[in-house]
Amino acid sequence: MAEKSTEQLEYECANLLKELGFSEYEAYTFVYLLQLGTGTAKDVAEIGDVPRTRVYDAVDALHELD
Repeated sequence: MAEKSTEQLEYECANLLKELGFSEYEAYTFVYLLQLGTGTAKDVAEIGDVPRTRVYDAVDALHELD
């Protein structure tokens, strides 16, 4: 059985998060932050397709889930 690519795993994880009610940007921001461990909005935007300005919105929304 072939292993899944990182992109495929990111996509699958983000889709599961969206099923739980996360927005697209929230889901991908969360997935990318898990990969990075820590990082800036610029770091998240550079490894994924989340615009830097939307990373701030997504992190605010994720923080409210706490």
